[in-house]
Amino acid sequence: MPQEVLTDLDAIERLATKHDNENLEFRAFVKGRLGWSDRRLNQVVRETTDGVWSKIDCTACANCCRVLDVVVTDEDIGRLAKPLNISVPEFEALYVIVDAENDKLLKGKPCPFLKDNRCSVYDHRPQTCRSYPHLYEDFRPRTLQYVDSAHFCPIVFNVLERLKRRIPWRGRGRGW
Repeated sequence: MPQEVLTDLDAIERLATKHDNENLEFRAFVKGRLGWSDRRLNQVVRETTDGVWSKIDCTACANCCRVLDVVVTDEDIGRLAKPLNISVPEFEALYVIVDAENDKLLKGKPCPFLKDNRCSVYDHRPQTCRSYPHLYEDFRPRTLQYVDSAHFCPIVFNVLERLKRRIPWRGRGRGW
């Protein structure tokens, strides 16, 4: 029986909040007690992610573009300035702020390049956007990020819920 995916953002926020303690327990288990190699864990996460991602259209949501701070590198800035036909200093003056940790971020929320749930600079988007929600990267060191992202990203929420059912742990994921 195929597993349903939840895409309603209000329900996802409500359920992620309800599951916070369980998700933090699952995170602790994965980080400290799961006896699987990183390779095995990452493979299970990739398979689970593929199953969820195939059922979700990011352009129907684009919530990440509305709620996340987007870190940009100098390379990202140069790549983004070109299609806008502006210089790097002009781009930085218009679109970049520097936070307390000295990271460069795109100004404002939602992302200034979000137009009708689509990225207007998609082919030139920042690297962090290209790899979001980072589920194809090393899973274990990013588990706290996933617990947080489950509140607003349907992909992360559904992957986390499926992983809690798929990986043997004491909580076993009780589902929705």
